[in-house]
Amino acid sequence: MKKPRIYFDSNPLLDAIKFQITGELEDERKRNLEHTKAMMEAAADGVVEIISSSLIIAECRRADREKPADEETKELIRRIVSSEEIIKLSFVTFEITEKARDLDWVHGISLRAADAIHLATAVEHDCKELFTTDRKMKAKAVEALKRFGIRIIDPSDTQLLPVEYRAGRLFAGGPKPKVRKRSGRTRKTAK
Repeated sequence: MKKPRIYFDSNPLLDAIKFQITGELEDERKRNLEHTKAMMEAAADGVVEIISSSLIIAECRRADREKPADEETKELIRRIVSSEEIIKLSFVTFEITEKARDLDWVHGISLRAADAIHLATAVEHDCKELFTTDRKMKAKAVEALKRFGIRIIDPSDTQLLPVEYRAGRLFAGGPKPKVRKRSGRTRKTAK
């Protein structure tokens, strides 16, 4: 069975990095943070695939826009973004840039260049959801991306996060439930 593919825009990752380093995040973004982290855990376990453009290497370079990254922040960013253990990076190729341009020329989706590259990369890799908290990108692209079979959503609106990762969030620190099949039915069991 093919693993679900989820595309990550840079802003959910930036929220995760910022929260890990500073412990601070606006309340409205915390719910998205929990789903972003849970999806990253599912990817680390090989249950889903997270794809992003190599652009995120340049976009995710600080935990705080006002301060340069210290060594701890740089190491965290390298571990999350550059290691490809959690996020599979897609390089910006000629074909991707043409698809990004054609989102405007062919499909009428007019976006900033970086956002167009993110969307074109998600289309190229047949992702089913695109995680972003960028309101402008969502407003411009949500309807148009439906024709490509991609839902552009806040992470908290995902339909692809496996149930065992959702349930693992209910009781912090408790065991993640495992899902096993028994006689055609799915039953949850604790570790």
